[in-house]
Amino acid sequence: MIMKNKIYNEDCVQGIKRIPTGSIDAILTDPPYLYLKNQKLDEEFDEDTLFKEWMRVLKDDGMIAVFGRGVPCARWLVKLDELGFKHKEDMVWNKSYCSSPVLPISRVHENFFMFAKGKGKVIKTKVPYLEMKEGNIASIKMDIDRLCEVLRNPKSLIAVREYLDRVKLGDKSRDDFEYNENMFKHKITGDNKSLGLGNLCVAEMQKIEIGMNEKTIIKVPMDKFNRIHPTQKPISLLIRILDIISRKGDLILDCFSGSGSTAIACMKSGRDFIGFELDKEYYDKSIERIHSERDLFTF
Repeated sequence: MIMKNKIYNEDCVQGIKRIPTGSIDAILTDPPYLYLKNQKLDEEFDEDTLFKEWMRVLKDDGMIAVFGRGVPCARWLVKLDELGFKHKEDMVWNKSYCSSPVLPISRVHENFFMFAKGKGKVIKTKVPYLEMKEGNIASIKMDIDRLCEVLRNPKSLIAVREYLDRVKLGDKSRDDFEYNENMFKHKITGDNKSLGLGNLCVAEMQKIEIGMNEKTIIKVPMDKFNRIHPTQKPISLLIRILDIISRKGDLILDCFSGSGSTAIACMKSGRDFIGFELDKEYYDKSIERIHSERDLFTF
């Protein structure tokens, strides 16, 4: 019997068969890319069987986020499409650092792809302003300059004051009006209140208050020194991906658990998980790492 919040030291192609049909909300995984020579972490797997099992275990609106590269990844995308999964989005992880100094071209990114089963859809998420800005002082200064420029216009000041009146913390009117780029729209009456020349200023203030829309390129620096696995992903990156494909309380499957990063991201973001890792060395290291993060779960 498969238990939640546990990583299993076994072949995922066999282990997944014990997962009940329609019980998984989302899959977040990083399969072997199959381009590394003579490395144990790049072993081939039964793609056809595994992908069919993904279709079986996912709920009718389940989502997949899978990392991939090169010809094997292109093959996976075709197979997922042929099984009936719907491609939703291509995204890029900008890891800021080169993975290998011996490559002829410095590779500072990785791709991941999102697929949906049935009516599954990408969730619109907001990323905290400073996290999205990544300490980019020039970009923050540009936002400040934009605010200063717009506020020189008296009409902009009126629009901003009205916006602040609407969104006061604890003020019920915050729920009555929703904001888009051009106006306030009352959710019940449908009345519109134009922002006029103040819309740019209000947009900037909203970015700071409630965050910025997630982008197709996520910039999160790779941890070059505290890794237990060659392809280890940052926890903060995986949490942002989880927010796009799932909700708190959902059950997440990672078929190639590796360093245990997906499990830790699930713990930190209020989700349950099931993981598989075939290699005993990486399995042991990941369990130790997870316990160091949180000793609540039993393995």
